[in-house]
Amino acid sequence: MKNVLRFCAVLSALLFAVPAFAHIQIDEPAQRISDQKTGPCGSGSSTRGNNITTLTGGSTYTVRWRETVNHPSHYRISIDMDGQDDFADPATMNEYYTNAAVLVDEIADSNGGMYEQEITVPNVDCNNCTLQLIQVMYDKPPYGDGNDMYYQCADIIIEADPNAPDPDMGGGDDMGMGNPDMGAGCTVDTDCMTGETCNNGMCEAGNTSDCALDSHCGAGQICEFGACVVGTRPDGNNTTGNNSNTNGNNTNGGDPNGQDSGGDDDESCASAGSSAPAPIGLLLIALVALRVRRRRETRG
Repeated sequence: MKNVLRFCAVLSALLFAVPAFAHIQIDEPAQRISDQKTGPCGSGSSTRGNNITTLTGGSTYTVRWRETVNHPSHYRISIDMDGQDDFADPATMNEYYTNAAVLVDEIADSNGGMYEQEITVPNVDCNNCTLQLIQVMYDKPPYGDGNDMYYQCADIIIEADPNAPDPDMGGGDDMGMGNPDMGAGCTVDTDCMTGETCNNGMCEAGNTSDCALDSHCGAGQICEFGACVVGTRPDGNNTTGNNSNTNGNNTNGGDPNGQDSGGDDDESCASAGSSAPAPIGLLLIALVALRVRRRRETRG
């Protein structure tokens, strides 16, 4: 009997000597303390310690944690850039991204076990940063009585990377400048910048291919003898039309500069020059007809 009592006493001492595991434990970055019941970092007396992890600004980092006692819930990851006073609890269990410190919210529960979540580390220099992980539980009504969340914190340092992409530059192919891509593919002239035309699927300054109208050429160019050349009409006004480009590169017609003065779909380069004196107009007609005839003979 004495042996049994002695065994029970030893067992009880061991049980009470081993601290109870918290319901969630953050593993990476290294946790500050294992306490979890009081915000913002698990214990009301929790302050920055010596277990510090250094992260690189602008990089992708994987936060890892484990849930040892399962509760239906979701998780939130936040970073305070100076201490821990920017953290705030969600007002309801369905409130997400309502605090400026939040990086990732509404991370789904998976019935316990190990968890991983990638974050993008803010690209700043920070010597007193704190990463916070909270679990918002659904099975402890009423919400807001102080028994709905578990808290874990990790003390971190962030070293900014001067070569990391600037998120303010925006994404996409325009490099955040708000302009179409240089050399980007196109279908019609409106896919290109002002002063450019779509030629064989690429945006180019002007259009040196065959033309039928002034509108098929770039700014400061006119259609002469089926080709775009630098110049203006004698009266200073380029005659344009809404005809489609004969080489199939321009399907929207009209002046690339938005100064379409109208015209018929059957207009040719010769009729575009109708504002010239009559002898010149007749000469243009003859030259175009000769050019077309030679092309037909060559193809034949």
